[in-house]
Amino acid sequence: MRAGTAIASSMRHIIEMALQALLIASIVAGLAFAAATVVGSAPGGADSVLAARGGNGGGGGGGNGKGNGGQVVTTPAWVRATPGDAAAWGSRVDIDGCGYAFAPAEVRVVHSAGASEAFVVGVWSSGCMASTYLTTQEPGIYTIEVYQVSGNNGNETSSLLASTTVSVN
Repeated sequence: MRAGTAIASSMRHIIEMALQALLIASIVAGLAFAAATVVGSAPGGADSVLAARGGNGGGGGGGNGKGNGGQVVTTPAWVRATPGDAAAWGSRVDIDGCGYAFAPAEVRVVHSAGASEAFVVGVWSSGCMASTYLTTQEPGIYTIEVYQVSGNNGNETSSLLASTTVSVN
């Protein structure tokens, strides 16, 4: 009876160790893919089937049709403001859009009175901007523009990729 208990205990220990090894291997693999996503390349230097497409395909890429980060453009960039008609003095207008490179985007809002504001918005690996919004002030037409930096090796330029307007009443 004592031998059976020892064997069962040994088997549990072996199974626990195997599960721990599997857990450690999956954590290491997850970290490798996370690092590759941040860096913008695939693990081991191969092209990744998980790589997101998008971007501006703008200049500075040496005429090779690639934009920021070497990503191939597959869709044109767009930006949307919701609602398109908003009340003045404190209404929230949500801003979203897709078709950008996996790099920060700059959103510029030009108010009808001439004032402007700018803020940086993250872009997901899918090429879509992270959620953001503006708060209305005076009535009029507001212009929302989205810019991204393209190029490399000291030849970076900020390019207007998409714009829209909001009517504030």
